[in-house]
Amino acid sequence: VLAPLFCLPLPAQVTGRDLPAYSLADAERLLQASLALFHSSRQAESIPGFSEIIDSMRLSTPAEELGAAERRLLLTCYEHRARALFNQGNSVEAGHDLRSLLSLEPGFHLDPQQVSPKIIRLFNSVRDEIIGSVTVSAIPPHSTLVIDGVERGVTDGEPVFLFAGSHRVEVRRPGYDPYLQLVDVPAGQQQVLGPVALLRTMATCRFITMPAGVSVYIDGALAGVTGDRPSAEARQAAREAGCNPLDISDFLLVPDIALGTHQVEFRKPCRVSLSKELNFDQPLDYVDIVRRLAPSEGTIAVHAVPPESTIFLDGDKVGTGDQLLERIL
Repeated sequence: VLAPLFCLPLPAQVTGRDLPAYSLADAERLLQASLALFHSSRQAESIPGFSEIIDSMRLSTPAEELGAAERRLLLTCYEHRARALFNQGNSVEAGHDLRSLLSLEPGFHLDPQQVSPKIIRLFNSVRDEIIGSVTVSAIPPHSTLVIDGVERGVTDGEPVFLFAGSHRVEVRRPGYDPYLQLVDVPAGQQQVLGPVALLRTMATCRFITMPAGVSVYIDGALAGVTGDRPSAEARQAAREAGCNPLDISDFLLVPDIALGTHQVEFRKPCRVSLSKELNFDQPLDYVDIVRRLAPSEGTIAVHAVPPESTIFLDGDKVGTGDQLLERIL
């Protein structure tokens, strides 16, 4: 939440101005002026500024298309206008603003250190009329939680706040069949789902290469490129395999590998490619470490005319006349 700019003089009045073309920078400036009034003895005069921002944003941008900065700004306006209206004795309009706020962010919470208990009680009553929650746990834990097509974190048992009604809840994890269930979430109540036991059907493999930046192909299709900043876990895996942990890539995780034997190829410019078969016969998590892709070498045959010509390679003299330059990287 943006803090008021107390260093600025308070405007005589925030009356607003027409913003037919929505400007985030203009709205941010008006927000700061309105917040300054809100935190002053002239709190009621902040309401027109919050209203102008809310109206201009609602007219210019559908709620589902709001960016993170726009959403934060709009939430701030709804919260502070509701608080100002409540303090003016207009609890009905304050309740409408809190409902609009929750429509944007069902999991929104007011800070009890900043907001009076009376407003928090109003907020809780509005929330309990339209918002419920669902908690999802899964085996294995910390699987991806997707609700109505949107990722909502992992299955750690923490409540996810939603509008009351039916919601499509999915639990996903690489190498497992997804779990799908329609869940009815009552207003003011918590729905508990799980633990959901996911069925493992595919393998995953984490590849480490030496050097980093190696393209990994499985059955001719690019699966990814190994990263150049190895994690502590990758370095430990290299040590256990007898490899120098300072000369490795980070893990490249390849999910959803069908069981069976696959042709895996490792390629990097100026390195000799490596190809091998890997058998993923169980729906497990595999680790494969490619010990080293050797530098590729070539040979250059130079025919000099005239014969006494001096031959240079990368700025270094290598001889005169005809030359056979071998083991060139």
